[in-house]
Amino acid sequence: MAGASKLQILKKLPIGAFVAVSISALLGGCGGGAVDVADSIKELKNYYLKSPPNTGWEIMTISAENEQKLIVDMRVISESDLNKIASVSRMQQFAIAKLGCPITSDDLRSKIGKDTEVWVRLNSSTEVLTFSICPH
Repeated sequence: MAGASKLQILKKLPIGAFVAVSISALLGGCGGGAVDVADSIKELKNYYLKSPPNTGWEIMTISAENEQKLIVDMRVISESDLNKIASVSRMQQFAIAKLGCPITSDDLRSKIGKDTEVWVRLNSSTEVLTFSICPH
């Protein structure tokens, strides 16, 4: 019965909607050129191996919150950087977090996915200090 109801719904769709749904289903089934999340994380790790962050910061983990949002957790180990972050406004903290963002070249963007957001979360040894999205 469920198959019959789906068919009835499809018959009621305008032809343009039916074509759009069919094409997106076809592309989704074929992969459509989407980047795998594990591959995106690997490419971002490779980027940071070649271009490490600030010398007073270290990469803790790179993870995916979902298919289009990667989180780079960094630990701030420099005492002076920790003091600076603690002494400035929230907006300035966001700007400081952006210093940990990758410089997104066309090559990196194609490897991690053109619509993938990269976020940097700065941490002390005991807490999250700030969290900011990186520019595309």
